[in-house]
Amino acid sequence: MFRKGLSTTMANPKAALYYASALSSAAPENASFLLLCLMVATVVVVAVLWFSVVVSILTAPRAGQAFRRFKVYFESVFGLLLLAFGLKQLMSRV
Repeated sequence: MFRKGLSTTMANPKAALYYASALSSAAPENASFLLLCLMVATVVVVAVLWFSVVVSILTAPRAGQAFRRFKVYFESVFGLLLLAFGLKQLMSRV
């Protein structure tokens, strides 16, 4: 299940666009190919660690029930945070 969830998230175009914008704004203009590859590898490692923690926590019945109950609020808050980050990036380029 973990592998399926990770591959689904990593193949999500929305996630790919988010990471592409975040990495492009974080990378120096003269970044080498090696540095860019290391940045992508770091994102993958962080994602694997994050999903490992999430799976470990949410497999506990009580935590899973609480998450399902408040899922819409979590998604709303984090959606707004992503929107704010995107707007900040857009405004910094204008």
